Amino acid sequence: MISVFRKTEIRLQFTRYVLIGFLTLLTDYLLLIFSVEILRLNVILAASISYVVSLLVHFNLNKYWNFKSFSRSYQRQIRTYLIASGFFYLINIAIIQSATILHFNYIVGKIIATGVLVSMTFMFNRYVTFRRGIRETLKVLYEKIRFNIKI
Repeated sequence: MISVFRKTEIRLQFTRYVLIGFLTLLTDYLLLIFSVEILRLNVILAASISYVVSLLVHFNLNKYWNFKSFSRSYQRQIRTYLIASGFFYLINIAIIQSATILHFNYIVGKIIATGVLVSMTFMFNRYVTFRRGIRETLKVLYEKIRFNIKI
């Protein structure tokens, strides 16, 4: 039963993770456009602001909605998340650069990087950044069984 619960939970979390990714992308673009076109901010400043806000949106939606990670401190998790984001950024750049060296269009490199990084960042965030302690895992399982929620 726990095996079925874990597989269903992982699928649901991955689906939410992808949805959160789209919401984050939308936040980033809309805030960028609003900042440049309406507020008349410098493009680099606007892009920086929209990027930071989108990172915070992504982090908080994953922490509280997707992974429901309440047992570890916010500061520790955000620090881990930001350090990992920097590392994954470097992987992103390396993949895009490799694609261009191999004479592929940079968009092809970005598509490959996105596919690779969605999986990598999901696994890292699930098992490192937002990992649950055993008590929290058992509590969630107990509540699902208690309230007869399908698992």
